[in-house]
Amino acid sequence: DGDPTVAVLVRGNRAIGPIVEALRARDVPASGRGSGSLLDAEASVAMIQAFRLAADPEDRVAAEDLARSIMASMVGLPESGGHDRVPDGERRAAARALRRMFGEEGPAQVVDRWRRTLADRLTDRESARLRQMVEQLELIDADPEGPRSPRRLARHLETCRVDDPGGDGVVVMTVHQSKG
Repeated sequence: DGDPTVAVLVRGNRAIGPIVEALRARDVPASGRGSGSLLDAEASVAMIQAFRLAADPEDRVAAEDLARSIMASMVGLPESGGHDRVPDGERRAAARALRRMFGEEGPAQVVDRWRRTLADRLTDRESARLRQMVEQLELIDADPEGPRSPRRLARHLETCRVDDPGGDGVVVMTVHQSKG
């Protein structure tokens, strides 16, 4: 079609998301190609940590990550700006509340509610990744053989591959992917 194509080549997939976000912040249309992951957006990582905490009330890392995230108050944890430990009682209470929410409402509905509640605080990439997370959870819910426990859901969400949000403009990809 005669339009020039611009690509940014990187060595690994981890660099794709931040570069795409930086370009978009400068109003440059950009998308990423390759192995998209829900782990490349901070908000979706926090949501996965909520599943991990629901699976294991003793998971201090998940609780502390959640306490430092925009989701802290939504999951019943005290907000932490630093390296504060979440008290055992609060961590366990949050885990119980998460298990109850996921059990009563369903994981996809809970994540979608959180996504809508946080909408004005999310980047475009985070919003897109959370929509993709909801889609993954809906697919799992429709599959009678799909994982049901919070632990198995977290594992699925950590490892599933999703398309990178975006469209026209600069394409960010790994050197390997550029070889075609």
